[in-house]
Amino acid sequence: MKKTGNFVNVILVVLTGALFVLMLFLSGRYIDMRVNGISSSYPKMPENDKWVLSNEEYDTRFNALTLISPEFEGFRLQNGTMLASAYDANARKGISDLLVKYLTVLLPEKPESVIFENADKRAEFIESITSSGRYIYASLYNELPSAAILPCILGNEKKENISESVFIKNVFILPDDEGNAYALCFDNDGNCKKYSLSEPVAYDDSELAAYTDVRGFVSFEFIKSDKPAAVFSKSFDVSPPVLSKTSDFYNYSVYDANTANLMRVFDFNPNMIKSIKSADKTTSYVYDGKELYIDPKNTKITYYGYDSGIHLSRFLKYNPKETQYSFADKVLSVKYLVNSLDRHVAGADAMPSLLYVTEKSGKIVFALKYMFDGIPLLDGNPDILVEISGNYVNKVDINAIYCSKTEETKPVLPQNKANALFEGENYDGYGALYVRESGTNLLKFVWTARKDGKNEY
Repeated sequence: MKKTGNFVNVILVVLTGALFVLMLFLSGRYIDMRVNGISSSYPKMPENDKWVLSNEEYDTRFNALTLISPEFEGFRLQNGTMLASAYDANARKGISDLLVKYLTVLLPEKPESVIFENADKRAEFIESITSSGRYIYASLYNELPSAAILPCILGNEKKENISESVFIKNVFILPDDEGNAYALCFDNDGNCKKYSLSEPVAYDDSELAAYTDVRGFVSFEFIKSDKPAAVFSKSFDVSPPVLSKTSDFYNYSVYDANTANLMRVFDFNPNMIKSIKSADKTTSYVYDGKELYIDPKNTKITYYGYDSGIHLSRFLKYNPKETQYSFADKVLSVKYLVNSLDRHVAGADAMPSLLYVTEKSGKIVFALKYMFDGIPLLDGNPDILVEISGNYVNKVDINAIYCSKTEETKPVLPQNKANALFEGENYDGYGALYVRESGTNLLKFVWTARKDGKNEY
């Protein structure tokens, strides 16, 4: 019997060793297929997974670029051709890359104010730069402080406080008389700042000429206004996405793996929590001075850190004893927090992008909106709010949404024709929005006109 037992033990050791070698091989193949570009049936590797694999060596700035999602991107060539990317991810990339290239070197510079005597003079100035010459133009859904934009394109290379910020809604990249690039940035009120380089960089739009007559690019024009406002002048196709309930993927039970992972994002130990269920199906999970409130009916998730919250070092992985993190650190923390959320909760194919940032009484609130190829979903209200006080995230509100692409395409009316419906009114800007089709989970595309910070459609 003893010999038989020893023989069995030897077999078990051999099998364990073989299984270990097999797991190493499969792990290597998995990482190789997802990182080194070998053809694979696996989905594209998420950015936050890349960061986990390479830890601090991973370049954080590429992980934060998606926090900035312009709602309009276009350009004008020397021959007068004016084209904009028509809510197409591939088309948007070319212009976005050029914008980031120039803003990376321009925004860290100290700007000078462009002064206008009155709104009419500002309108004349805008018409002069939009109707002649060359430029690259982008418009954000709402103005953002330069202190929030800089870490998205530069990581922690340039740090700025929100109190020092220039607020940016519209940006033009243009060549000066010597052919060197400079930027004009307008805020919501039409105030303008000019960014120039002490060491000039040549303005080069040669690659944009190739986009003429290419799918995903549409002609556009500027309406006559004392604030920059661009509109599409031809019809094009869009692919409306679909919204699904997150309860299709989560049951929000403490025994559910997805819910347990959600708790870990907020620094909960799923094995040591207390849960309080209400008659209306809402649940509160409590652990160590923190609460996670879940309302599955309205797909709302709220985190409260009553004692202090989540220390920023949990997201940043550096300076855990830092007395005060910079504003740039806090921007990156928001991106890491959003990246850590399961895609079934945080938008999926719709990317959470910055809508606005406010600072009051030592608390900074980052508001994010789900954007699908530059188009906001449902309404102008924030979908995610992250509140940071000192070195801690102490409150997070999430409108849990799962948004997926469709193969369906629908033609849309030229924007300049749609905006004729609002003629005679002094609207602050024009844009696009996805709203839910009645009785379905399909979203439909509508043109909007914004007045006094509101959407009308």
